[in-house]
Amino acid sequence: MGVWKELLLKDKYLARCTAQILQGRENEQLTQHTDSLHARKKKDNSKNSERQSCLQEFFCRIIVEYVPALKVYETRQGLSERLLRRRLERQGWSVWRGGSLHLVQRDDLYPRVRDRYELLCRLVSEKYNTGMVELLQYFCAVQHGMPDFLCYRNGIFKFVECKLGYECLSARQVFCIQRLHDLGFTVEVHKIAAPTTHARRVVLNLVTGTKQVQEEERCLRKYCGKKK
Repeated sequence: MGVWKELLLKDKYLARCTAQILQGRENEQLTQHTDSLHARKKKDNSKNSERQSCLQEFFCRIIVEYVPALKVYETRQGLSERLLRRRLERQGWSVWRGGSLHLVQRDDLYPRVRDRYELLCRLVSEKYNTGMVELLQYFCAVQHGMPDFLCYRNGIFKFVECKLGYECLSARQVFCIQRLHDLGFTVEVHKIAAPTTHARRVVLNLVTGTKQVQEEERCLRKYCGKKK
């Protein structure tokens, strides 16, 4: 009888262990099933619902272009404006000084310079209105952060601020760029950068300071096949 009792006890123990294992597997399968249902429901809700807009998405964002310097220059005084103006003119832009629109109100102005800025005033008034010309002239007379150049090509205006690679925008320049952006003008920052700079075109958020690279340097290795 003692042997039979031991066998019965062993059978009961094995049966209990088997039942616990089976119950654990059932619980695990049930939790996996509920998790999958929750994930599917969350995915369906995300498709039907709209993402909440972030306030930073509505802040002023401008384009920053990095132009590599092809050689080393002896002096950097006025280097960025000189090189970038030539580049803009080669691209077909007509270039004026951005903060000199109010010069037409002066009497001691050279006739050739007066003709150029009177032409600019006519183009701005045709594109926008006379009030926009007066407002820009007021900005040029009062603000000290106007961009370096005002460019025109095929009915399109844009302001361009010229910088060297290590230079940053001042607080006055940021304020003035924001006002021009609110008026509907395109404002870009062009920088003379080192040849080792990989970024070529960046979107800059003026409020948060965050940058998003849109275009990088094209490397020949990307277009070459692997060596065998």
